[in-house]
Amino acid sequence: METTTKLRTGAGWTVRRNYAKWLLNGWLLAMSALMVVPFVWMILSAFKPASELLRPIPNFFPEAWTLRSFSRIFVLFPFQRFFLNSFIVTTATVAIILFTSSLLGFVFGKFRFPGSRVLFLLIISSMIIPFEVRVIPMFLIIRGLNWVNTYQALIVPFIVDAFGVYLFREFIRTIPSDYLDAARIDGASEWRIYQRVVLPLTTSVMSALAIFAFVYYWDMLIWPLVAVSSQEMKTLPVGMLLLTNQRGGIYDLLLAAGLLGVVPNLIMFLIFQRQIVKGVILAGLKG
Repeated sequence: METTTKLRTGAGWTVRRNYAKWLLNGWLLAMSALMVVPFVWMILSAFKPASELLRPIPNFFPEAWTLRSFSRIFVLFPFQRFFLNSFIVTTATVAIILFTSSLLGFVFGKFRFPGSRVLFLLIISSMIIPFEVRVIPMFLIIRGLNWVNTYQALIVPFIVDAFGVYLFREFIRTIPSDYLDAARIDGASEWRIYQRVVLPLTTSVMSALAIFAFVYYWDMLIWPLVAVSSQEMKTLPVGMLLLTNQRGGIYDLLLAAGLLGVVPNLIMFLIFQRQIVKGVILAGLKG
């Protein structure tokens, strides 16, 4: 009798656990659909003619597929120049951020010197300052340096990323110091240890930070809008805003430009998706 009761209790618990699992999976699937459907609609709408987009209730799938919107972008809109500016600024900024974040993370994670803790806290505290508060001082500095309408104005203010420094520091702290001591015994300098020992062990964190930084700076709007005014130096988000203001009714061009603008983010994600997940799990923001 007692054995039968235990079996029934165990079976009931298994059923409830499976039901909860199915319910959770269904909820996650529904939330994922809510996030993905607008993006899919944008992709499909980029291939629709303007007449379909202006309907009171537009169709989800195009009735007449067309590439006319993509060709018109390059005629009415200097898309290639804006795209090139965004690519140059974003890739240069991300490359410098990876270098400075990994180097500072190595210094703060494995060295102790007078004022190191205070300096690290000052860098981290910059994350709590809203970017909008820093815009005016940053603009006054670049104007004083005569950097307005230059690539320096779009890149230099962001070469040190507080989150990146924190991420690398917390990960590098988990690397056994015996590895570094063994390299020192072999006569390696600190710079060589950073290159040959530390960097190869942080590839997963570097990949995760690279995609996060790439997406953030590729989509940045406020600072390029302030720092540049010439047509030749505008980035893609600013150019799309210009297109919206001047031709607000041409939704087919906006959707086509938006689709082309998101392609680099998708490529970065597809290339580094495994490293991103691994980097987030391994880094873990350990305290």
